Amino acid sequence: MKLEVFHFYGAQSRSYEEIWKFQQERVKDIVSGQAAESLIFCEHEAVITKGRRSQDSNIVDKTGLPVFDIERGGDVTLHSPGQLVIYLLIKLQGGEFLGGLSSFLRFCEQIIIDYLINKGLRAGRFGPTGVWIKDSGNQIKKIASLGIAVRRWVTYHGISLNISNDLSLFDKIRPCDFDASIMTSMKNESVKLSLKEVAEELESIFISRFGSQKSDLPMDLGIMETSARNHL
Repeated sequence: MKLEVFHFYGAQSRSYEEIWKFQQERVKDIVSGQAAESLIFCEHEAVITKGRRSQDSNIVDKTGLPVFDIERGGDVTLHSPGQLVIYLLIKLQGGEFLGGLSSFLRFCEQIIIDYLINKGLRAGRFGPTGVWIKDSGNQIKKIASLGIAVRRWVTYHGISLNISNDLSLFDKIRPCDFDASIMTSMKNESVKLSLKEVAEELESIFISRFGSQKSDLPMDLGIMETSARNHL
């Protein structure tokens, strides 16, 4: 497998809507054979997103943040600076995910679980889809969320891992129908790494697990616009 990798975080961050549209166009290209499967590592401004199974009652406070209805599975979640979002645009058909979407979700969870265990956290599947940890008081907390969409057997959307984001923003929602207090972050659990450090480490892990040849595209702020223009 050859993967193309995109980075949109730090000084190279783009708006949530731009990256969402970029995913949609990229999936079309992958389906048509015009583009390689892709990983997108990014950091979003504070936004609320509603998945296909979302309940309006799980948005507690709509003031101050934009709300996007998107294609992924799951309920309501929130992105904000300090949270690493990894979008995986991967073919399910004819690859290693013979169990379909379920095996792909478990694959993604396990990468994050193993990574966090390596950082000294007690991570595992202690709740519904996503990655959970047991904190120092043995309380179960959610540290990473997963929400995937599939178009013509190509996945998009993906994983959000809380690194150093402001957890108080989760008070605006009931994340996946839980109380906001269920959420934690690496920083909150005394693992102090920058988003860039975590992104680089996880990128290497994903590349090695996919057994792929990496094509690391240079960070050019015109990449996204060029891709979008090709479909006009």
